[in-house]
Amino acid sequence: MDFQREGQRLFLTDQDQLQAEITFPVVNDQTWLMEHIWVSDRPNKRLVARQLFDAVIELADAAHVDLLPLDPFARHIFATDPAVKKYQHH
Repeated sequence: MDFQREGQRLFLTDQDQLQAEITFPVVNDQTWLMEHIWVSDRPNKRLVARQLFDAVIELADAAHVDLLPLDPFARHIFATDPAVKKYQHH
């Protein structure tokens, strides 16, 4: 899925309607906050949320920063997916 980026926000629109977004403000030079993930009601809601999460993981990896999950869905992924734990701020 191709998300648009606007600063520290990735989002998806369909016919100018917001369908999904994730915000990840900068805390400092080493850390971004996974603040908020939102997806409109749709059959693949969890899949789109995970794709947003993964897109931010890729950006954080390229920027060499850790992520501090505030959003409940992001916290759940960090708690259950060992592959992403290395990106979590400690």
